[in-house]
Amino acid sequence: MIAFTYILIGVFFCFHQKEPVDQTREEQSIYMFVLLGWIILWPLFLIRIFLKGK
Repeated sequence: MIAFTYILIGVFFCFHQKEPVDQTREEQSIYMFVLLGWIILWPLFLIRIFLKGK
């Protein structure tokens, strides 16, 4: 259940990414890698925001 919630929140952050228009194969690979990073590393992003104080 915790893993599902973790991934669900990461997917939520992925929905806020803009998909590049007219992608080459390389740009599409980079975009997918960035989305994977959001799914896995989203807690680090939130920690940085809270420590920085916006």
